[in-house]
Amino acid sequence: MSDALLQGIFLGFVLSVFVGPVFFMLVQTSVSQGIKAALVLDAGIVSSDIFCIALSYLGLAQLLQRPAYSFTFGIAGGLVLVAFGVYTALKKEKVHTEKIPPGLTKAHGIKLFIKGFIFNTSVPSVIFFWIATVSLSIAQFQNNRTLTVTYLTSVVLTYFAIDILKIYLASKAKKFFSGEREKTIKKLAGIALVIFGAIIIYKVISGRF
Repeated sequence: MSDALLQGIFLGFVLSVFVGPVFFMLVQTSVSQGIKAALVLDAGIVSSDIFCIALSYLGLAQLLQRPAYSFTFGIAGGLVLVAFGVYTALKKEKVHTEKIPPGLTKAHGIKLFIKGFIFNTSVPSVIFFWIATVSLSIAQFQNNRTLTVTYLTSVVLTYFAIDILKIYLASKAKKFFSGEREKTIKKLAGIALVIFGAIIIYKVISGRF
């Protein structure tokens, strides 16, 4: 049990230091909308991961390992990332001089949660990563459900905890990213998403994904 827990914590830590499209979206949201908004967004992202893990464990996600499904899913996911990136970089927002309100409206919270869920699920590498991780964990722990669930749970909880730390630090650094700097961060986040999406599309078309 302890071995599965420690291995899961290690993998969760490794995942947390990976700088991908989700990282940029979390930082941008924390800086522009505050800690609570970023936490709700991250809750949607983590829920997406749990959804992908469940699909992988049940074997349904194995369909995506077929070439036709893999190609379609890869292209669609890449296009979604590009669309998110363009929208993030070009969207014009009103300049607010007041501080971010301490609470979120229910509607906006639901919107952020759904955005995080859809965004994370649309990244092809996410579902393929969890397919590989779940398959390896089942094999490693000899299909022991308790050990497998312990391992996967510790992975998710570890990187979620570190995500919270990232969100907190980004929010505290907001004063250094006000005005034009905040706009620059937003544009850079959008450009990063476009680049990630374009790379995915290129790899899928060239058969390297």
